[in-house]
Order: sequence, then structure tokens, then C-alpha cells
Amino acid sequence: MKKVIICCFSLMIFLISHTGKAQYDPLYNQYNFDQLMINPAYTGVHDVFSISLISRIQWVNIDGAPITNTLTVNTSIGNNKAGIGAILINDRFGVSNNMEFYLTYGYKINFGRGSLSAGIQGGIMSYKYDYSKLNLEFQDDPAFLPPDENISQPNFGMGLWYQTDNYYAGISMPRILELDVEKDSITSNRYRRQYYLSGGGMITLNPSLKVKVYGLIRFINGAPANIDIGGNLLIRELIWAGVLIRDLDALAFMGQIELSDRIRLGLSVELPTTKLVTTSYGTYEVMLVMDFAAFSQQVVKRRYF
Repeated sequence: MKKVIICCFSLMIFLISHTGKAQYDPLYNQYNFDQLMINPAYTGVHDVFSISLISRIQWVNIDGAPITNTLTVNTSIGNNKAGIGAILINDRFGVSNNMEFYLTYGYKINFGRGSLSAGIQGGIMSYKYDYSKLNLEFQDDPAFLPPDENISQPNFGMGLWYQTDNYYAGISMPRILELDVEKDSITSNRYRRQYYLSGGGMITLNPSLKVKVYGLIRFINGAPANIDIGGNLLIRELIWAGVLIRDLDALAFMGQIELSDRIRLGLSVELPTTKLVTTSYGTYEVMLVMDFAAFSQQVVKRRYF
């Protein structure tokens, strides 16, 4: 298994070195509590059966702004040495309505003071474009309106994840295949490969107060890297409160509450620092995480990442 993990790492480094133009994956603010949507190696790392739902409404008050709903399910199997999971994403913005579905698999080994996991995922991307939603002056004339499009393509991804009790690090490419559409001798880019580097750690200030700091770098072919820097306070092992800065263009305030050992509910409010602040009411994101001991070898315990 160690040879497989080394091969995954080598392949990711090779693919990162070959770049082109890009479009964006869906954005999230609370990914630091569940990174399965950006890294398949996260599958089963916490030795529980976990369900996570994120609903994000971006740039409220702007027509055609993104609305993203993401459901992830994963569980450890095989004496907690492996994990299986699934990801379902619906991302709507403008004239597009995109659906994605992936199955994930992860395998972990003891490594140093923590565990190292390698993961893969495979599934399908389905893009639908409804051009009747365009507000065109000649919309009633079919000659001026392009036909609707439905584009589907299989895709796969891979990642590595390392974690201890106090810190974590990850590298991933959740969607390796790029998507180009050629029509009338014109090629349009619908999706470009993207890469994620993430890391973070917990610092205990006193028995009632802990601090989690984290960061994420997203590389997009042909575009500048996106950088997130965030931090959260954990108060009495019950309430999370924090902030996230993305590329100095947006500032998000986040809070989560542990409703029980098994259920966590979170809310994020993001405000742009660009000219969007005068036209948008901000971005809102709700997250629900539920952990269960579905199998005999599983134990629900406090997790910070």
C-alpha cells in the first residue's frame, strides 16, 4: 500500500506541472470541518459513519448568482483501515445547472505520529445550459438564441491526507479530466483541472479554549492561485466561532454549535471586500454534520478537522 501512496503522490506532482486555462469548482467556507468534497483521501479517516450537507447561496441580490448544494456520505470499513463514500453536488449559476456524482475510496496506514490516507474517486459530471434564461432583446427570435446544451462526462480524482491529533495536511485533484466542447470549429472550455493544498492545526490555550488555524491553496490552470486563511475558536468543546479570508476579496464569519456528540450545525456569512459589497447582500452557507457508530469497530469521538 505504501507503493500505491507514493505513486499517487508522483502522479499528482506530474499533473500539477502541466497547466492551461480554467473554470472554477464550487466554493465552500466550512470545508475545514469536512474535506471530502475536495479530497477523496478524507474518506473514512475518522472511523465513523458520517453524513454532511452544505447549502450555499452566493452573492444574494445578484441575478444568476451561484447556488450550491452538496451532500457527502462516508464510512470506515475493514477494521477502520479503509473507507468508502459518495458525493452529490448540484451547482446552479446563470444559465447552467450542473450535477456531479462520485463514489470514493480511501485506504490509510499508520505513519509517524498519525495516519496517512490515499484516496480515489470516480463518477460523472453533467452540465446543462438553458439559454432561454438569458435576458436578450431578441429572445423571442430563435435565430438569436443558441440551442440548449446537455454535456456529460465521466471523471475521477485522487488525493493524499495526513493527520495526527493536532494537525493535518492534504493534497488533491478531485477532478483530473478536463472538459472541452468543440462546436462549429470553436472549442470552449467547460472545466479545467484544479489542485488543492490544505493544512491546519489545533492549539490548546486552556481546558476551555482551543484555537484552530488552517489554510488552503487552490491552483487553477491558467489563473492565479486562490488562497484561504482562517481561524476558529472552540469554546468549552461546544461552540466554534471564526473568520476566513479569501484572496483579500472576501471576509467570512463562521459559527458552529455541537448539538450533541453526533450532530453539528454551522452557519457562515461572507461579505465581499470588492465593489460587490454595494450590490450584494453577501453569501450565506449552512452546514449540517452527523456522525454515527454504524459498525462495531466504530466509535464516535471528538474530531476537530
